[in-house]
Amino acid sequence: MFSNSPVFVVGMPRSGTTLVSAMLSAHPNIAISPETHFLRQWLRDYGHLDVRRPEDFDRFWHDFSRSKHFRDLQLEPEVTRRRILALPRPDFRHIFITLLQSYADSLGKTRWGEKTPMHERHLDLLLDWFPQAKIVYLLRDPRAVIASLLKVPWATRTVEQYAVRWHASVQNIGRRSTDARVQVVKYENLVQSPELELLQLCGFLEEAYLPSMLAYGEAAKSLVSGETWKAAALQSVTTSSIDKWQTQLSPQQVASIEHIVGPEMPAHGYEPVTAGLNLLQRSGRRLTKAGRLTFKSSRRWAKRLLKPPASEIG
Repeated sequence: MFSNSPVFVVGMPRSGTTLVSAMLSAHPNIAISPETHFLRQWLRDYGHLDVRRPEDFDRFWHDFSRSKHFRDLQLEPEVTRRRILALPRPDFRHIFITLLQSYADSLGKTRWGEKTPMHERHLDLLLDWFPQAKIVYLLRDPRAVIASLLKVPWATRTVEQYAVRWHASVQNIGRRSTDARVQVVKYENLVQSPELELLQLCGFLEEAYLPSMLAYGEAAKSLVSGETWKAAALQSVTTSSIDKWQTQLSPQQVASIEHIVGPEMPAHGYEPVTAGLNLLQRSGRRLTKAGRLTFKSSRRWAKRLLKPPASEIG
């Protein structure tokens, strides 16, 4: 059964995807792989190739097998390559399956899965490739997500752009609110009542809950893989990060976030604490011309994000 029911952990970056993946990977049946970015990067950049042709497969494999995404799986490149090519006319779906099955096999697990947060933008393709898959979506307070994102070394967006991205993400998952294959897990609930949340999550996955899933430190090591911003996943569950945004964000940043996502927040259990940009106006501040341009750019960016992804190559 489970060979046809993989588990995909998705959501906004910094929403708790590493933590829940570590908990699931502490289960004796489940292997959630480190981030492959297979759909959002590798399929995007190499999907024009026909990997059923040897020359095109070799071109893709040359680059992918030398990437950090492949190295993090700790698989032997040549062994994995032979396993893929042993399949009749393997395409990108077959490659993805073989990578994740091989990772699970290396850990002695029977059920495979993967965690790339931004794959939430590719749910249509994931569920087309794997109709029996289970999707675990992590939801977290947008202010906490953005405060955390602003600290990572790869952050490239503005506060406003990250707010727009959170809004697009929750709207995207909201379109699947009646899909029994999708389960939303709130970060705040997970860290406040981890056993209860894992019981419910295991029920969704049709797996037995085991208390050992809360001893996930060893399982987290392969998911962190030297990325220091994920180090919190190596520690015991704590509620200390729930309200950190209150001291990490300025009032102006909070106002900007809530101006964009404030109307969406209460539906997910998050209450705005400002009146949005009115706070800036009451404090005598005005957006600069550059600030207005940033906000307008963010709204244009939002329109692109809210569109369904371009046709996905299978």
